[in-house]
Amino acid sequence: VKKIRGVFIMGGVYADDEPVTMPSLPKVLNRFSSATMNQLYHPEHTAAFFAFVAKWKIPAFVITNNVVKDLATVDADNKEKTYNGVEMFMSANGLMGAFLQKFAKAHYTSIYNPPRKPFDYFTAKALTTWLESGNKDARLQSRVRSLFYSNVYGMTYVSKKDTWEETRERYIRSIDTNILDDDPPFIKNKKAYFVKEINVLKGIEFMGRLSVYDVCFVWDTSTFKLEVGCQQVDQ
Repeated sequence: VKKIRGVFIMGGVYADDEPVTMPSLPKVLNRFSSATMNQLYHPEHTAAFFAFVAKWKIPAFVITNNVVKDLATVDADNKEKTYNGVEMFMSANGLMGAFLQKFAKAHYTSIYNPPRKPFDYFTAKALTTWLESGNKDARLQSRVRSLFYSNVYGMTYVSKKDTWEETRERYIRSIDTNILDDDPPFIKNKKAYFVKEINVLKGIEFMGRLSVYDVCFVWDTSTFKLEVGCQQVDQ
């Protein structure tokens, strides 16, 4: 155990921000907005892993869904999705290998239309930056936060607060459930299912807690160049 220098966790959502992920929708998505996909494969074992990290006080770095940027770009004239954003990102970050480019294009332009968010690269960038630093800065550029996790639903929240009750209340307040008459049908359905998700949340009295470093990133909006760093590091 003493040889484990740190763990890097890709997933979870900010409890204080409006969700950027969808709620559970019938025949569309079978998970909560705060659930991490890989965690859903076995939430009990994921919870056991988090408890192990907490017990042994292993430095834990988290890269939430909120910080990962969207590479989607749209043609100004015909409003159709283009591949320009992915190409910009790969060029700016030195990901120019021929095989890698073919692999990325096959994924992002597939019939399944996946979100154009490079989750793995953000995590890899944090990990390699930390390793290249020689571990001199154990925190990287990050903020100390509490990670709350469920061993049933696969939920993970990264919070400024140290109690589940405060974290749950902040997340609920961040969700827009006000259904308006002029909302499109999809948005009305989305808000309705957020209400159902909130009702489940209100019934969860306990979640495990792990102290983590919430990794910060600097994103160049003109080039899509990514670096690790915080505009302001807080405690």
